[in-house]
Amino acid sequence: MSELKLRVRKSEALTPQIRALELEAVDGGPLPGFSAGAHIRVALPDGSDRHYSLVNTSTEADATGSPATYRLGVRLEEDSKGGSRFMHGLKEGEIIETSAPRNDFALVDAQAPVLLIAGGIGVTPLISMAAELKAKDRPFSFHYAGRSRTLLAFVDALEAIETNALTIHCDDEPETCIDLKALICKAPAEGHI
Repeated sequence: MSELKLRVRKSEALTPQIRALELEAVDGGPLPGFSAGAHIRVALPDGSDRHYSLVNTSTEADATGSPATYRLGVRLEEDSKGGSRFMHGLKEGEIIETSAPRNDFALVDAQAPVLLIAGGIGVTPLISMAAELKAKDRPFSFHYAGRSRTLLAFVDALEAIETNALTIHCDDEPETCIDLKALICKAPAEGHI
């Protein structure tokens, strides 16, 4: 699996449980391109691996064609089997081995409107989707749900992509709680969810 050797360029806490990691090629060259929804597999010290979605926030055309860095968002799981602890423990300058990007969760290439619904750290692949949709001037709405605003990562990045498309839903703000049935019922028949 070790197709790429990547250096941790930056590691930052976005919330108490979520860390963003920025990775670059050890040789400083461009990385393999990817499309919205793609992930990489990261090799762990015990020989296993974990999949992490690539996060793109740029709405520039072909921003993911041959990027200088990959960005990941990783939630520290209390009952982690080692993957999230390893990722949260990475320091700037450390080197990891990963697969090349793979996409099993791609956007449908059509002009129909898109309804993006994310919960917690599940937001990571959908951020790239929002950026790609904005870059292609495709209509979309984005509903991001979590327990509390203080626990939601990447809100600023999503607002920068398209603040008018974003709705935040928080369990501790009853007036904003998500109603999935209503959202889906209001979605256009030709749309994608």
